[in-house]
Amino acid sequence: MARPNLFHITKGTRVVFGITLGICGTAILVAALYYRGINRSEDPRVLPVRELIQQGEELSAARKAADAFLVFDSALRLLHGIPGYGQSYETGVVFNNASSAWLLSALYDSTLANQEKAQMLQTARFLADSSIRIYQSWIRAWDTMSEDQIREKTVPFFKHDDPAFSDRNLRRIVEKRIRDIQSAQKETPRRLSVSLTNLGTIHRHLNQPDSALICFTRALELWPENATAKSNLNVLKGGAPVKPSIIRRLFPPDKNR
Repeated sequence: MARPNLFHITKGTRVVFGITLGICGTAILVAALYYRGINRSEDPRVLPVRELIQQGEELSAARKAADAFLVFDSALRLLHGIPGYGQSYETGVVFNNASSAWLLSALYDSTLANQEKAQMLQTARFLADSSIRIYQSWIRAWDTMSEDQIREKTVPFFKHDDPAFSDRNLRRIVEKRIRDIQSAQKETPRRLSVSLTNLGTIHRHLNQPDSALICFTRALELWPENATAKSNLNVLKGGAPVKPSIIRRLFPPDKNR
């Protein structure tokens, strides 16, 4: 008796495979074109800044605050050299990330002497204060602007004769920048809340509970779902750290609300 061929593929199966592979191939192609379009719509002048920010975040996670600070400083210098970005919300992001780098090292590096820890916290405080001022200033200037007003204020910083745009679709880049600013109108209050939380944490570890209380309270007014601020506030009041529920971790509130 002949042994059945376990690997025999019928004509119908081959058709199904062919259709499936075709769909997958099309999906991959569409995704590739989509993300290529997004990348081509990014302002090329800012791409090196984003790379530096990512590098700084990796150094910060590795508790290399001094190295991270140098990288963030380079990112800030680049931003200040790009027309229209010197006072942008992105500069606030850089300052806040630099603050976080020093704060993390101060809190979790067990080899630090008390004086070294205090110096790191003071540096983190200065950087957090800077990010807060930038975010507040940006919100005052941009928060209530309509799309037309954003466009009017943004377009002059994108010149057709700028070599950075020589092989790019400038209109698409401008439109992407406008969308980014519209998104920042929703997101920057949350960013400000995070900076206030950092500052409150710094005050708490510098034994300045009254200042910490003000920061955490303001942070939660801006973003009631700020779990870190909630937890720190509870600890400040003598309670235990607050951990979000499993459901909340899996399904966090919509960040755009």
